[in-house]
Amino acid sequence: MALCLRISRGALSLPLLRGGLTAAAPLKAVLLQQSPKNAVVMSIVAREMSGKRLFILHPSRFVWRRFRRDLHFFVMIAVIPLSLITLYFNLVVGPADLAEIPEGYIPREWEYYKHPVSRFIVKYYQDPPQKCYEQVLQMMYEQADVMRVRRLEAKIDALQAERMDYMGYYTTTGPTTRYMEKHREEVEEILDERRMGGQTPM
Repeated sequence: MALCLRISRGALSLPLLRGGLTAAAPLKAVLLQQSPKNAVVMSIVAREMSGKRLFILHPSRFVWRRFRRDLHFFVMIAVIPLSLITLYFNLVVGPADLAEIPEGYIPREWEYYKHPVSRFIVKYYQDPPQKCYEQVLQMMYEQADVMRVRRLEAKIDALQAERMDYMGYYTTTGPTTRYMEKHREEVEEILDERRMGGQTPM
């Protein structure tokens, strides 16, 4: 029982054991071990073509794949069921018909819409017109109250500046108070003298 290993350039010819098994291919063969029972254990490595084997870097496609999965998920969970519901209402229920209002009956706001989906949305997901009107009136009242307070503050500031009233937001109380009082007394004396002399005060 002979073992023959002959390696040529680009080819491998290997007769093994009794069967005369021949392997001829451009592969690299590595002889690992030979057991006492004349059995040969071999490992065949993948062949190398031309050039080196390179690991080419590519930009990650994780965000694009995640976007596709999320888009598919939301389409399946939202768009398709809503489309089926809309199709059911269009085919089974159908649009509403225009009719006369019975005497003594006050229609609700969603009864003025024709399509059943629109009626459902207006009935359960929108505020009634009366509520919206009251909200707008409340907003206008608050804005008018703010404007009134600002006009009052401007009038108070003007009177404080005219009458030399130092207790205001633009002055501070402290060691300068006595000087302000003295200056105010001097200004009042000048104004009194002008009034007594018949002159118009500044």
